[in-house]
Amino acid sequence: FKLRMYFSRLLDAFAACTVVSEQERRIFIEHFPNQAHQVNVLPNCINLDDYQGLSIDVHQHHMIFTGSFRYKPNYDAMLWFVDNVFPLILKQVSDAKLIITGDHANLPLPRTENTTFAGYVDDIKSLIASCGVSLSPLWSGGGTRLKILEAMAIGTPVVATSKGAEGLIVQNGKHILIADQPELFAKNVIKVMREQELRDSLSANALRLVQENYDWKVVMPKLLGLLENIVAN
Repeated sequence: FKLRMYFSRLLDAFAACTVVSEQERRIFIEHFPNQAHQVNVLPNCINLDDYQGLSIDVHQHHMIFTGSFRYKPNYDAMLWFVDNVFPLILKQVSDAKLIITGDHANLPLPRTENTTFAGYVDDIKSLIASCGVSLSPLWSGGGTRLKILEAMAIGTPVVATSKGAEGLIVQNGKHILIADQPELFAKNVIKVMREQELRDSLSANALRLVQENYDWKVVMPKLLGLLENIVAN
């Protein structure tokens, strides 16, 4: 109640506000219907040019998760994956390897076999490019996942939970593979590891999606248009 009252007063002082997805726009309007005209969607974006032209040998059985454990949703995601999904993958792909980047804050995982804590990485783009699968098995948190956009821009296929892919205009099976059950999540990872045609299709479709919707070259004109409209009125 206090937060709603605070935002209601705060919004009266501004001509516009932005959120990163249509889902967050709907939530905004639900709580602040009188300010619905103020809210605009400007998605999280990347500079696509920064992620192009990487020539890296890919280890198809390597999976990567990028994110600090100091952000609790990241830690919870890896707890779920390592405890429930990774053992299912290892039963069929014995040399599968999990790479976790970022500060793991000395937080324990229930299993650590075939797992590497890479910590802070100087060249995260090349490391992502070297892996066959990028993981986003999140169960909480808000906004949208830059880790997914980065992997898509690089060409590394993504497997995510519904929450992990939340807010992005991705289609399951076209741009990304989505699953919330451990068995299906593991099955999706193994399919990406083993099926070249699927990898190529996901990578190409995902890159096109980023080019059309999540590159700053596309979004910046929308931001400038919003600002010009505010100044004009």
